Amino acid sequence: MAFTPILTAEALNQLLAALSTNQVAAVAAYTKLRESLIRFFQIKGDSDPEESADVTLDRVALKLSQNIEIPDLTKFSFGVARLVFLEKIKIEKKNKIAAAGFYADKLLPKPAAEANDFSSLRECFNHLADAEKQLLREYYIDISPKDLFARRKQLQRDYDISLSGLRVKVFRLRERLENCLKEKLTK
Repeated sequence: MAFTPILTAEALNQLLAALSTNQVAAVAAYTKLRESLIRFFQIKGDSDPEESADVTLDRVALKLSQNIEIPDLTKFSFGVARLVFLEKIKIEKKNKIAAAGFYADKLLPKPAAEANDFSSLRECFNHLADAEKQLLREYYIDISPKDLFARRKQLQRDYDISLSGLRVKVFRLRERLENCLKEKLTK
């Protein structure tokens, strides 16, 4: 999920000025606030904490550019971060529902063959290599969002690839499973 950036140079300058009158100190305060926001989103189990922190700072800067007085910029920023996180959860929930509807309508056959669905999926899953099966199990492990982020970071280190590389690898495995399942269910 991507938010549209709204930060202009003028809004960024106003945000930096609100953090400190000294330009070097303002940049340091901005960096510290951004890092704190990233940690906040990581603790919440956000799938992309850096993006969420940037969106939060964009929105805070937008409020400042609208000449809204903010007495405690840090508290205000964390209030905005909480709202950004709730918005993201809401969007992700809608996407999951939409994806489930899509797959129910497009991928899976109608009730006559429902009993066969899991056996077909199991069969497709068994065609994967053991390491691929293990990766999918570990990537989609059923744990809290907070622990899930840490688990996926560990997987990234285990496979010695970037987090986006890990996502692509899992996406391709899922795509292979979906294609196999489509093939089996359309026979």
